[in-house]
Amino acid sequence: MNRQQKDTLIHMDCTLRDGGYYNLWDFPSDLIEDYLEAMAAISIDYVELGFRFLSDQGFRGACAYTTDIFIQQFEIPESLKISVMVNAGELLSHTEGIAGALSKLFDDSEKSPVTLVRLACHFDELEAIEEGCFWLKEKGYNVGINLMQIGDHSQEDIESAGRLLGQYPLDVLYFADSMGEMDPTRTAEVIALLR
Repeated sequence: MNRQQKDTLIHMDCTLRDGGYYNLWDFPSDLIEDYLEAMAAISIDYVELGFRFLSDQGFRGACAYTTDIFIQQFEIPESLKISVMVNAGELLSHTEGIAGALSKLFDDSEKSPVTLVRLACHFDELEAIEEGCFWLKEKGYNVGINLMQIGDHSQEDIESAGRLLGQYPLDVLYFADSMGEMDPTRTAEVIALLR
């Protein structure tokens, strides 16, 4: 992300990625087309179309894998950038290691419609995922970490995570109120601690 983007509010919508938990990421193509047009019309900057899971056990729709070939079938408005999410736990448990797992999921960014890759991480996965952040950055992607279940962690945990992640080549750090327990005051506290 460039300097101008860092100084302005950037909007991301992850309706399909998050909503896929209810229908196994099986969205009709015409709905996705309409969704992309709607996101452009309301000036959303990034659309997270889905996950990139490695595991293919059981049925899951195309937005569970969100491959480049799948994305390329859509007419993506010029104003939209595309994001996908990868679960850090799946990368960390892969038999070929993090780089091997990522090489199965991503090509160089100039060959891909994806701009941003978000790594969904638990606190205990942060140190191990460093390699993945550098690998993705070297391939030309914007890299984000989505820090999960932050409401469950102490001030010390959050500050420690912030110091660690400050050393990674991240373009953006997200944190998720996974359990729905944070109010605006706690959210402001967490932001201050991460800073």
